[in-house]
Amino acid sequence: MTSYPLLIFSAAGCEVLYKKALQDGKSPLIKQQRCKTFVGSGTLRSLETAGVICRPRRARAARRTRSMAKILIIDDSPADIRFMTEALRPTGHAVVSISDPLEAEAIVERERPDLALLDVVMPQRNGYETLRALKKLPAAAGLKIVIVSSKSAETDVKWGMRQGAADYLAKPYTPEQVAALVARHI
Repeated sequence: MTSYPLLIFSAAGCEVLYKKALQDGKSPLIKQQRCKTFVGSGTLRSLETAGVICRPRRARAARRTRSMAKILIIDDSPADIRFMTEALRPTGHAVVSISDPLEAEAIVERERPDLALLDVVMPQRNGYETLRALKKLPAAAGLKIVIVSSKSAETDVKWGMRQGAADYLAKPYTPEQVAALVARHI
C-alpha cells in the first residue's frame, strides 16, 4: 500500500481521519486542529471528497538535502572570509571560498554551489562585474547570488539588485543575519 505524507489544515480533515481510525479499529490519535499523518490512497480520496484542505508534506530526505547546500564566498579580505565561514559553520552547509574574483567562473563550474556571497569592492574585477559574468554562465543557472558589501547606500542596493542579485547584506553584519539570509535563500 502506498502512503502519502500530508499536513492537514482543517478540523474537518482531522475529524475524518479520527472517524476512519475508529472504523478501522485503530487507536484514534489524530484528534487535533492541525495533524500530521501518513494516509493511504483510499483515505486520501475520501479526504478530497470531504473537501479537506490537504497539502503534501516535504519528505525528510528533501530537508536533509537542503541542509547540505554548498555556499561560495567571494571576497578579497581573508578576515571577512574567515568571519563569514565561522558564521556559516553552525548551519551545516559546505563552504567554499575564493579571494580572487577572476576565479569565480571556474569555481562555479567545478563546485556547483547553491548560493554565492559576493563582495563588491575587490581588486581586478568588482562584485557587479563578477555578478554579471556569473549570470551569463550556464553552470550558474540556478545559483542565487547575494551581495555582501560595505556599500550600503540605497543606490548601491538598488544597483546590485538590478544587476541580478537575489539579496543584499550590508557590512557590518552579525552571524545571526548571515544564518537568516542563508535560510531565506536555500
